[in-house]
Amino acid sequence: FVDARDIGDGNDGNEDLDAMRVMKKQSLGNYIETRDQHRKAKKASKDTGEKDVPARDRRAVILQVENRKVKEKQRLNALEEEKEKEAAASGDDDMPAEDPYYAHVKAQQEQAKAERAEKYAFAEKTYAPLQTVDEGDKRSAGYQITKNRGLVPHRNKDKKNPRVKHRMKYEKAKTKERTSFYGKQERKDNSGAYGGEATGIKSNIARSRKLDSKDH
Repeated sequence: FVDARDIGDGNDGNEDLDAMRVMKKQSLGNYIETRDQHRKAKKASKDTGEKDVPARDRRAVILQVENRKVKEKQRLNALEEEKEKEAAASGDDDMPAEDPYYAHVKAQQEQAKAERAEKYAFAEKTYAPLQTVDEGDKRSAGYQITKNRGLVPHRNKDKKNPRVKHRMKYEKAKTKERTSFYGKQERKDNSGAYGGEATGIKSNIARSRKLDSKDH
């Protein structure tokens, strides 16, 4: 792919340009040759023996499998019916008679089961009859229409009634005041000698006030 015209005479000082032109020609030739090889390989892979094999229909395969399962199920059912007929034809004379005690216990269990089911059975739902309206009259409004409450936030039952709400608030404040430190002390007149703290003096508690230089 190298042409003699791409190579200069070397006298004009363009040797670098000539060398770059030659390298571009060579890289282009290598790229074209690689593309031709890939094209030939792809064409050869398509012309294989699998081209003559017909494509399998997936739907037909699924139907075939389903039909096979149905036939197998029918065959098993037929075998079970034949076994039942043979057992019935042989007669129940060979079977031992049931013990009356076991029969009595079985009947009691069935009766208790029926009574328990009847006891815990759900009651049948009854609905109010539909309101009939005579011709020319109007249907009366229901509770939801007459109240017209709309969207109402959930409230505690103690806070729905204002009187009960304030009473509970008062009781809470009384309890808080009674259980506080000052509520525990007995209120006495200042007359008389000092008798000490009513709650006792605790050595690990300091209730004094620190004096600052600003307080003087």
